[in-house]
Amino acid sequence: MKLERFKDNNTKKKSIIIFTVISVLLLAGVFFYTSFAVYEDIKTFNIISGNIPDIGEALFVYHLPDGTVTTLASNVDSSLVLNETNSTCNYGVVPRWVNGQVSLDKTNATNTSSQKIRCEAYMIEPPANASLRTLATLNPNYTYTGNSDKCAQFNEDGSIINPDTEAMSDSDTPIICEAEDDYGTSYYLRGNHQDNNVKFANMCWKLIRVTGTGGIKMIYNGDVDANGKCTTTSGDHNGFTGETLSLSGNKLYGTSYTKKGSTYTLTNTSTLNWQNDASSIIGKYTCNSTSSTCSTLYAITGEYDSTQAYGVKLDQSTNYAQIGTSVFYASAASPAYVGYMFNDAYTYHSKNLSGDSNYYYYGSSFTYDSNNTKPYTLTGTLQFADISDSTNQTSLNTHHYTCFNKTGKTCQELYFVYYLYNGTRLYYIKLNGNETVSDALDKMLRNDNINVKNSHIKGVIDYWYKNNILGTTYESYLEDTVFCNDRTIANIGGWSETGTLGTLRFNAYNRKVYLKCPSKRDAFTVSDITKGNGALTYPIGLLTSAEHSLTGNYTANKTGANYWTSAPISFTYVNAFERYVYTTGNWNRNYNAVNGTYGSRPVVSLRPGTTFKTGTDGTASNPFEIE
Repeated sequence: MKLERFKDNNTKKKSIIIFTVISVLLLAGVFFYTSFAVYEDIKTFNIISGNIPDIGEALFVYHLPDGTVTTLASNVDSSLVLNETNSTCNYGVVPRWVNGQVSLDKTNATNTSSQKIRCEAYMIEPPANASLRTLATLNPNYTYTGNSDKCAQFNEDGSIINPDTEAMSDSDTPIICEAEDDYGTSYYLRGNHQDNNVKFANMCWKLIRVTGTGGIKMIYNGDVDANGKCTTTSGDHNGFTGETLSLSGNKLYGTSYTKKGSTYTLTNTSTLNWQNDASSIIGKYTCNSTSSTCSTLYAITGEYDSTQAYGVKLDQSTNYAQIGTSVFYASAASPAYVGYMFNDAYTYHSKNLSGDSNYYYYGSSFTYDSNNTKPYTLTGTLQFADISDSTNQTSLNTHHYTCFNKTGKTCQELYFVYYLYNGTRLYYIKLNGNETVSDALDKMLRNDNINVKNSHIKGVIDYWYKNNILGTTYESYLEDTVFCNDRTIANIGGWSETGTLGTLRFNAYNRKVYLKCPSKRDAFTVSDITKGNGALTYPIGLLTSAEHSLTGNYTANKTGANYWTSAPISFTYVNAFERYVYTTGNWNRNYNAVNGTYGSRPVVSLRPGTTFKTGTDGTASNPFEIE
């Protein structure tokens, strides 16, 4: 019996010991897993010697620019940022760089509740900073100065304070400041920088700023001189002027041309009619006749209407700092014509009521019934004749709809009055179907599909790109970046049902300009649909008013000739206006109707990582050249 009891007790003790050992091992395994990740996870890491700290739900392995690998965030320089493209996490988690630190995007994560997330975080120097440092190795003037009192100041909404004021005189030492653009921190040249010359595509350019991606945005500045440098200060080069052509009837068109002396000869010709063949004519050349030879040759760049085309006239008399001259639009029929691209135009109409004694009906609103022969019925109506009377003028501010009907309130066509000129003439647009004036403005300025047709100047810029950069090795050096054409309405004027008859104004009229484009529909890009609208064919555009104003010095922007920016200003009764840079380099309230003939200076951006040849320093006699 004693022996039996002894055996029984010994078995129980063994069971307790075995259970305890197994429990300890399990707890140790759980502790090891939660604290250090499982063995399979660890062995896949490129980890330097030392313990792996438990830093919560995720284990980060930081790869630094110098090749160092660390798991300690304290070993990561605070100036570095996360390269989101190369960085990865397991379980479908995506690492993001948010407010200066790594954040985990678990939108599409799988099975993260019981597993430790592993992230390979590749840290890099901020792209713009790296580009600026590269330039500084060639010229010490490209060292970041900091946000001194000479740098531009910004309002809380991101607009520039005093954008059209010269902030730095020619005697001030040029500086480099920073500001946020659509992609990150941008560094811009401030003051009279004269060592910002770039030779690219065998042409001269002026560096404007380093973009948030690390790209280098620059503006065309003429042909190289006889020595391949950028010392030319005046003279002519092979340019062109843009204009509107009447192309009624049959004309001879060619896909190319030759030139001998002053005579152009079309090649690969065909006889076409603009009214019937406009789409196939765009991109071809013509003497604007049935002849194949001429002394004045035109390249067709776009469609204006059924009888007229946008074109460029090739010549030899264009100011050196421009590719040529161009109108922004050949007409200014509506607010739509301030767009670098546009869709609906709503051509204006006018009615002179001086001496007109008819008592027309004007409504605050209307109803629409498509089943009636007269589908429109004015509501909230007033009836009066004398629009020079101040009381009637006040009434028009709230009664914009009219049929110009004196016998009733119904009509086949409905008009919206937006402008009163000299107390005698009303300007209006014709509305379609059941649309209101707000619907019409949406079609012209605010909808996603407003970027359909090219402006005249865009056709000119694209034509130049096709003939100078497209298909060459230079094209691979360009980045897709935002070219802003801010059409945000600042003062609606007479273009609302309760608006005072008068001018519609955009942000730039009120001196509100932004380096970050306020609206994605106005942020022109080629394929970037995250920051931009993807509406461009080629990565080329115009200078923005913000980029011009950040320079803070008129001499730096001077070419001796007027040239367009992409900043819409206003629409009055018949004219749309755009901002331009004056001959002396300033833009203090400088704007003109879009059919004004001003210079075309294209802007491009060199892609991030572009390096320049050692020994070049950006001076006119030794411009930066791409490696």
